[in-house]
Amino acid sequence: MKHFLVVVDIQNDFVDGAPGTEEAVGIIPAAAEKAIMPRLLQ
Repeated sequence: MKHFLVVVDIQNDFVDGAPGTEEAVGIIPAAAEKAIMPRLLQ
C-alpha cells in the first residue's frame, strides 16, 4: 500500500501571520518529518 502526503499552500501568513493559528504552527514539524522520512528510507 502506498501512502501520500499532500501539502497545499503552507505559507507563512497562513501559519503564523494574521490568519494563522497555534494549531497551524504545530502542524509544521509533523509535516516536515513526514515529508523527509520517505527520502531517508530510499
